[in-house]
Amino acid sequence: LGEGSLRVERLSDLRGERACLEAIGQGLHDEWGEFAFVGFDGVDEMAAEAGRTIFVVVERGEGPAKARGIVQTMRADVHGEAALLAEQYASFELLTSRESWKRARHKGGDTAVLLQITTLGSGDRGVGLGSLLRSAVLNMLDKSVHYALTMTPVDGASSESVDLNDQTTFTAAMRFHARGGARARFAGALAQRS
Repeated sequence: LGEGSLRVERLSDLRGERACLEAIGQGLHDEWGEFAFVGFDGVDEMAAEAGRTIFVVVERGEGPAKARGIVQTMRADVHGEAALLAEQYASFELLTSRESWKRARHKGGDTAVLLQITTLGSGDRGVGLGSLLRSAVLNMLDKSVHYALTMTPVDGASSESVDLNDQTTFTAAMRFHARGGARARFAGALAQRS
């Protein structure tokens, strides 16, 4: 991961770089479909309304800047407790509603919620961009943020197709996140999909 030319920047600071925004918009849509813009109509609106807490790995050097990865983050006052987050927001749609974004902008919160971490090119998977983004976010957010929670994707799995006691039934993303200790969080996500 040739980090010499990589920088982590806020999405709001990239609003004047049309090619970057278009690549981000396309990459998010390709990866997440209807959830790509976490409650917003498109990348421009997301950048304007939530761009201060959305971070992008940008490769800068000779030629135009190239967006390589993005983490969409918001803040909530849940003291780092996943159960409290689930209690306050019964679904991803509620968590990423306009009201929730407005509350996060105005009231902040002690917990960074990393909604979606996305690499934007097929060659960028598995090279450390996600780790770079997670580390950068924790250092770039306001000092009042004391905790972080990462949302765990279940890649379209249903409660009928996954047995939480049998990792062979997990999707690839679930197996990856389970290795990091996220297994307990799958139950709520699967329950919401059923």
